[in-house]
Amino acid sequence: MTGVGLGLNTLTTSLFSRRASVEAQLILGATRQVATAPVTREALRSALIPMINSMSVTGVVSLPGMMTGQILGGVPPAEAVKYQILVMFLISPGVRGCGR
Repeated sequence: MTGVGLGLNTLTTSLFSRRASVEAQLILGATRQVATAPVTREALRSALIPMINSMSVTGVVSLPGMMTGQILGGVPPAEAVKYQILVMFLISPGVRGCGR
């Protein structure tokens, strides 16, 4: 939710501040995607910051539930970490999909 909020805030703020530029590109025949590409890129970048921060501390500062459960269940810690990293990478693209 934090990523979606940051992404939408950046998108609306940037579109408001770059309105003249986007409108000029649209008037000159650019498509909506081309005219808003820099703004969209900036919004996606800010939306991914919370996920990247979360991924960077996984296993060092925070112990996610799945990894902790596997370790308590007797799985070797290195194996549990591999599965947790996989889950984090599978969740992270979901942030981008929420904005569409």
